[in-house]
Amino acid sequence: MADGDNALMQSARERAAATPLDQFHVADVSHFTTDTWAPWFERLRREDPVHYCANSEYGPYWSVTRFNDIVAVDSNHEAFSSSSERGGIAIQDNPTSFGSARARGGQPSQPTHSPCRKSRSAPPPPPG
Repeated sequence: MADGDNALMQSARERAAATPLDQFHVADVSHFTTDTWAPWFERLRREDPVHYCANSEYGPYWSVTRFNDIVAVDSNHEAFSSSSERGGIAIQDNPTSFGSARARGGQPSQPTHSPCRKSRSAPPPPPG
């Protein structure tokens, strides 16, 4: 890693450590365009693994940052929904302008999810 990259990462670590959790916005595009997202997620995993961001250019959103929590959310379709009517599963400008979750490549909630997954998981037809 070049010295400039080290300085950039150190600055990101300092900003992530100094930013109050109620102002944390891990989806800030600058974290990804500068490849400095890791310190922000490290702090959330450590201090606030299920984090609510009330203010962002995308609107409010939840960040779930620990594996077991992600599995719990992803497998409980009664309590958690990926329905676009409820906000969807992707941060984007306008969830309804991108079509259904299936068209976006997302995972729709049950009972729609299983048939969609089966249709994507099916082996290709034999040549001929």
